[in-house]
Amino acid sequence: MAVRLKHAGVNIEERNIVPSIASVVKELSKNKNIKEVIVLPNYSSMLDFRKVVLGRKIL
Repeated sequence: MAVRLKHAGVNIEERNIVPSIASVVKELSKNKNIKEVIVLPNYSSMLDFRKVVLGRKIL
């Protein structure tokens, strides 16, 4: 998704690009102040993301 956004002219900082879905979910779940997260995965990573999130009973 980062590549697609870059081609559309959207600047994304490298620190905000994380290839590991599990590590992103783990980091987000540490922060109790976060009330909502928007995820913009492509179709393949959406399936992996659902597996991780459903396993944690977040979704």
